[in-house]
Amino acid sequence: VFAYFAFKYWLATEAGRRKFDEIALKLPVFGPIILRTNVSRFTRTLSTLLNSGVPIIQALDITRNVIPNSVIASVLDEAKVAVQEGKSLSNTIEKSEQFPPLVTHMIMTGEKTGQLEEMLGHVATAYDAEVERKVSSMIALIEPAMVIVMSGSAGGILAALMIPMLSVMNRVR
Repeated sequence: VFAYFAFKYWLATEAGRRKFDEIALKLPVFGPIILRTNVSRFTRTLSTLLNSGVPIIQALDITRNVIPNSVIASVLDEAKVAVQEGKSLSNTIEKSEQFPPLVTHMIMTGEKTGQLEEMLGHVATAYDAEVERKVSSMIALIEPAMVIVMSGSAGGILAALMIPMLSVMNRVR
């Protein structure tokens, strides 16, 4: 109980949350899914805001508040400052090394062609589909393991019921 509350307290601190998010992004199976989910959320939100006519500085500020991962959110904070200074959004995101190369390339292409909103929309659609596919394949891998665990549990319960009955029957003979 103490460890649980200590963990929750640590997670509530800024440094604890950042460390937890860094670890989450590096997890073998779940890390890529977490990253792609956050990237999809970032690109979809930014695309929608820019399509609605919101200035990019405000859009980055709003988008930063939508991202639950503090590591990705801090990159967006840096990107906002860089864009205010007249630098490219894609260069800032690329320097962070948190985003996949496809995302930075698509943002760079969108900035050069003047179609940033459309490119962000394409990235969001692609990453949504990829996350869905990865989660489906993970579930497909988990299903056989769950069948084995459930059948083992049922066998254990059956043995727990039958062994005492058999021992009583042996004593009666």
